[in-house]
Formats: sequence, structure tokens, C-alpha cells
Amino acid sequence: MSSEPFRIRRAEPRDIDALYEICLLTADSGVDATALYSDRKLPGYVWAAPYGELEPDFAFVLDDLALKCHAPSTKILELGVAVRLRWWRLPWH
Repeated sequence: MSSEPFRIRRAEPRDIDALYEICLLTADSGVDATALYSDRKLPGYVWAAPYGELEPDFAFVLDDLALKCHAPSTKILELGVAVRLRWWRLPWH
């Protein structure tokens, strides 16, 4: 075990595959959901990628593990609108 302290950093575009993988491996109430999805990226596309893309201040990486931070955003309403308009690319109803 390393004696070096953990290093947390803001997620970067190169971390997106790890975000997708971690979401898949925890999407079934915290356990591997691989058998539940034909598209391995679907859980990450729903739960992690929008944070990394639209609100990167709330997506972090610990060493080589990607983590999604559930810190409350002061701009939660704006994030919801951005996810709907820019991420899902659906018109506002």
C-alpha cells in the first residue's frame, strides 16, 4: 500500500471512459449492472457524463478512479435546464 496521500482532482475529458465504467459497475444498487445493459455507456450517459460536460466543478477523480460528486450545486436549476437542452437535446415543454 502506498504511503502517499490520495490526490483528488477535477475530472478531465480523458477520464470519461472511467466515469462510464464506474457507473456501469455500480448501476445495480451499487453492484455490477453489466448484465442489465446492452449499451455499456448508458448508466454513465445518464448519471455521470452530464456532470463532466456541463458542470465540471462537480465531477472529480481520485487517483485513477473517477468519482461523481453529489455536492449540491448552487446552480441546480440551471444545470437541469442545461442537461435537458444541451445534453438530451430535447425541446423544453
